[in-house]
Amino acid sequence: MKLRIIEHGGFADCYLTGVPESSQDGGGAAVFAWAASQLAAHGVEPIYEKIYGRRSRTVDILKWRRAAYEAAGVATDTLFTFLEGKPLHDGDLAGIQIWGVIPRDAPRPMVQTFSFGANQNGRVFTGADCRLYYFPSLRGLAGNGALPDDRLAQAERLFDAAVAAVKEQGLTYRQVVRTWIYLAHLLDWYVPFNNVRTEHYRREGLGPEPPEAPYPASTGIQGQSGDEECLMDVLALRELGAGAAKRAIQKSARQNQSMRYGSSFSRGMAVEFGGRKTVYISGTASIDPAGKSAHVGNPELQVLETLLCLGAILKDEGGDLSHVVQATCFCKTPEAFQAFRNVTALLAMPAFPVVPVRADVCRDDLLIEIEATAMI
Repeated sequence: MKLRIIEHGGFADCYLTGVPESSQDGGGAAVFAWAASQLAAHGVEPIYEKIYGRRSRTVDILKWRRAAYEAAGVATDTLFTFLEGKPLHDGDLAGIQIWGVIPRDAPRPMVQTFSFGANQNGRVFTGADCRLYYFPSLRGLAGNGALPDDRLAQAERLFDAAVAAVKEQGLTYRQVVRTWIYLAHLLDWYVPFNNVRTEHYRREGLGPEPPEAPYPASTGIQGQSGDEECLMDVLALRELGAGAAKRAIQKSARQNQSMRYGSSFSRGMAVEFGGRKTVYISGTASIDPAGKSAHVGNPELQVLETLLCLGAILKDEGGDLSHVVQATCFCKTPEAFQAFRNVTALLAMPAFPVVPVRADVCRDDLLIEIEATAMI
């Protein structure tokens, strides 16, 4: 269990990362009990909550959440995204991630719920110099509210829904800073999905080179919440003052633009507000500057290359891995996560907060992918 509190002027960012210490049912319940106690003790106003677990055990996992939150006097109706993030053990819960704020001198509430689309809710944080809008669990529904049978049709409607959602709040898609994309059958159609995304982004004025706006940071990984083929969470920024700004991170010393191999996302996005900088690092894997998979068949070297790529981005932003406040480690096999543990232990690396999840990565020969949020 890890808690990171980063002070701003008038408020603090709060990141909670909970991973069961046991694969038994009690371990999962203990995670929610810990999270609820921290939310209550610090007066956290949640912006997002992600729950990674076995879909077949969704009902039981959400019962643990409700019981823990009710016992601590924490609201149970706050928004969350439940994802089939399979644990790398025999238990039901892989872990949870919560991001929220703690008002200090600022008046409460700083985070409120808003409605959009057909009976969907999001969360908006309002600070002195910006608003951050979080749109969770977007799906590619048809006009009748049903999911199309065709996965490409779902993808088309998913991005239509995202564009409509941000416009409903008076934003444009050019103000989106981060997306989290989950595909139930990632390896079967990641390339066609990317083609749909790229075309939608082109229509919204996004592209790899000016004058087009840069792509958001993003993760594209195996995962699902229900019976959909694709699911997306979106974070957008409205700048209200000179203290707020965003800047796309297109490449690093170890990797070039992802668009060179057909993926329309930035390596990361630096977002400044409240006197601090948040760096959203996209899902990152062992890919070399030419866009080829590196160290195929060697999990330890893939882990090392991935960590070096993360570190290169953070170094350019004036930070390092010790600034990571939340991360997800997507592993193709349990052996890949063991390689992660071995490498980080051998190098005595900073133990940043991470939820390990079993999932396919964007290429069949890649064994691990890490997404991260850092505050500098």
